[in-house]
This record gives sequence, C-alpha cells and structure tokens, in this order.
Amino acid sequence: MKAVCRRDSLLAALQLASVAVASRDVKPILRNIKAIAGDERCTLMATDLELGIRLEVLGITITESGEAILPFTRLHDILRVAQTEEITIEADNDSCRVTGPGMEYQMPSEDPAHFPDLPTFTDERYHEMTAGTLRDMIRRTAFAAASDEGSKYMMTGVLWELEGDKARLVATDGKRLAVCQGMATPHGDHTTAGQTLVVPSKAMTLLERNLDDDQATIQITLRRIFLLNGLKSVFREDGL
Repeated sequence: MKAVCRRDSLLAALQLASVAVASRDVKPILRNIKAIAGDERCTLMATDLELGIRLEVLGITITESGEAILPFTRLHDILRVAQTEEITIEADNDSCRVTGPGMEYQMPSEDPAHFPDLPTFTDERYHEMTAGTLRDMIRRTAFAAASDEGSKYMMTGVLWELEGDKARLVATDGKRLAVCQGMATPHGDHTTAGQTLVVPSKAMTLLERNLDDDQATIQITLRRIFLLNGLKSVFREDGL
C-alpha cells in the first residue's frame, strides 16, 4: 500500500486507536495496527483481543491500494516530532517506509494476514440513541465497575440491557451499585432479553471519551463474538 496523509489527521487517528493496541504479551503483532487502503479511504484497526476498534483516517490520498501492518509506537513517535504537514507511507509484508520533506524512516513490518479480523457494523437489528444520553449513562455507572480482575465474583465491566424503548446500564464492584436508564429506539426487534452482556470498562472509557457531539446519533448492537477467548461488542457512531 502507498498513501499520502496529513500528519495531524493520522496522528489523531493513532492516538484514538492507541487504547486498543495491546500493551501486554498477547500476540506480538497486536502491538501494531493494521491499515487497509482502497476505494479512496484508509481504515485502521487495532485490538488487544478484549477491545477492538476500526476507524477511517481523514485527509488521505491513496496512490496504491493494499493492506499493511504499521509499527504503532515508532510511527506515533515519528508523527509526533515531524514538522511537515504531509507524509507518505509505503508498506508491504516486509517493511514500512515513512517519508516527507527532509525525513525518511525505514521500519520492519509483518504479514497483515496474521492480524485478527474485526467485526464490522452490518446489522439491521440495533438500538439508536443520542450521544449525549449515552455519555451521561456511562458517566453515571462505569465508575462503580470493579477494577480488580483477580476475583471471579467482581464485574469488571458494565452490564447492558436493551429492551423496547429503554436502555439500562448496570455496574457494581460488590460494595456499590450504579444503575442508569435512558431512552433508546429499537430497530429490527433488537433486544438483549435473556442474555448477560458485559462490556469491558476499557471499552466504556473509550466510548465516553469520543462521544463529544451530544446530538450525534449512536447505533448500538450487542452480540457474542468469540475471538480466541474474548467477548466482543460492536458500536457504531454515524459519521465515524
């Protein structure tokens, strides 16, 4: 793949994706991000097998379509100190080359086929609510989730219940309990009735951080996806 990117746009995308880049020893390739370039868009993917994120980079020109693994830490450091407005990234299965006025970096890469695929939002069954409502519900509940993953009796995430025109979030660490309910519009008979779906606190924090437009429409579907040993939930915000 080969693309010309605005430095600030790519840096902002990397900073957002950093939450999902693996920091522990899961699989070495997960310390990087996967880029898919084509159809005049570039999609970045990151996952630590607990949380996954797909996002599109703005201000980018694709000159050669393809997929590539980009070394996250090195690329982030390069963009942070670069003084140019645009950079060019060329990458294949073996190397990643970053160039710009007065700068050139060559880094090793890997085969993108080894990076786990992330689910896309293609469901016709989902609940819809405003970003302001969802952010307020997260703030009122996520703080009560347990932070100690060592106990099997603690819920280290937030329980979601989506039924009819109601959305309910529940969190507890065994000593305190937080519950918040808000309005949501169902589409396609989407419901979580009969299921226990707990979204990890890490994902909840990422959601809250990026819900900055109170009037934006958020589409939510929850389902069990077994990727190695993880429970995944998929969220979509229109326009992202």
